[in-house]
Amino acid sequence: MLVLLLLAPLRAELKGPEGELWVRPGEVVPIQATGAPGEPMKLVAPDGQVIPLVEGPAGRFSVEVNGWRNGSYRLQQGQQHTTVGPVRVLSGRLPTARVTRANAIYRSGPGEEYDRLDPLPAGLTLGLEARQHDWLRSGPGWVALKDVQLGSFPPSRPRLTNIRMSESPEGRAVLRLRLGEPVACQVDSRPEQGELTVRLPGAGLTMVEVAYGPEPRRVRAVQLASTPEEARVRLTLGPEGNWGYQVRWEAPDLVLDLTPPPHRGWSNPPRPAGAGTGRPLVGLVIALDAGHGGSDSGAVGLNGTCEKDLNLALALALKQELEREGARVIMTRETDRDVADPEAPAEEELAARVRLAEEGGANLFVSLHHNAMADVEKGRKAHGVHIYSYRPHSRALAEALAHPLAAAIGESEWMALWRSFHVTRQSSMPAVLVEANFLSNPEVEARMGREDYIPQAARGLKDGLEAFLRAAAGP
Repeated sequence: MLVLLLLAPLRAELKGPEGELWVRPGEVVPIQATGAPGEPMKLVAPDGQVIPLVEGPAGRFSVEVNGWRNGSYRLQQGQQHTTVGPVRVLSGRLPTARVTRANAIYRSGPGEEYDRLDPLPAGLTLGLEARQHDWLRSGPGWVALKDVQLGSFPPSRPRLTNIRMSESPEGRAVLRLRLGEPVACQVDSRPEQGELTVRLPGAGLTMVEVAYGPEPRRVRAVQLASTPEEARVRLTLGPEGNWGYQVRWEAPDLVLDLTPPPHRGWSNPPRPAGAGTGRPLVGLVIALDAGHGGSDSGAVGLNGTCEKDLNLALALALKQELEREGARVIMTRETDRDVADPEAPAEEELAARVRLAEEGGANLFVSLHHNAMADVEKGRKAHGVHIYSYRPHSRALAEALAHPLAAAIGESEWMALWRSFHVTRQSSMPAVLVEANFLSNPEVEARMGREDYIPQAARGLKDGLEAFLRAAAGP
């Protein structure tokens, strides 16, 4: 079922779904509209069938429609009307599209506001199950029309025939899944259970052979399963667990690259330089991302404080703290500048920050920000430390940082939260986005202007990182 939200103007207005609409036979699609309160609204099908909409509060109208017909529908209220569609009912063989962009964005719904799933590889052929304007649904997600080529392509028929594993001395594990053709791979991580499952929609299993490397540590066992919809590869991980991953298509293989743990050698000697010495940061590589910068000021406090300046000051102070404890620090920026070209779209700017961390071999990624609320009255009262993670293997890092940071800056409220941000979603290592406090609150903004704020916040984050690493290393 497709669900879309609406607002409420005075006259009839379609809120969703807009544009060209493809549906499967029997599929229920809610129509959402707004209009003049108290005045009946109806949907007129191409064959003349009238479908009345039900009015909710404040002139909001809706109806769930099935039994769709090919052609354009008319949404009508009084003398006003607007077009719904045109509608195409998909029957028989599904239309297909070929992905033309490497790492094409794949979302949970038809629009930029929906969360991103794992991306799609170029060359993948998709069977299309629905369309809403410039978004196409295939399987669990939606891809933008601009990232595919519509056509009569033969469907992809990937078959998993073998899995080859290798591990490097520093703890990186690489699995090559021989599929022959690309798939819309999705990865489910369960760090608490020590498992990671690779889902392969549309793939089958054909006499699969699994070749383990000598003395496997990172991946202890592989289990295979299949349904009519997909094949699944479940990995039972070793004691070092899941510290992140990257997935890429290297024809004819899907490659799963497991990130080594921050303290390499926990399970076997030699131990890292800082292990057992009370200095867990020794030898680690940590990427610090001062959010915004250059052409992007970020939030601006009511007294004129610029977020980008606070973020940079905190990143520079934290860099000193970490280096004093033996870590190597990668800075995405050390001055007031854009990381990518100033004219680049936001996605390229964020990708450039992640790329610096990846290319520098970072073990951890910390993006530093200060919060704000669009609602001025609520923003004036908001306070608290919010630290966000996206991948399950990053949650413990967010939880470890929240309380030490709050305690250091004298803040009584803190939370570790889940949300999809580019820098935490696209990073292969444990990654968090820190919102140190609310710049939109003038009282908090004043505290941020004191000389002791930045060094206190930096020490709190350093203490949280040390606590995280000690807990992860175990006794």
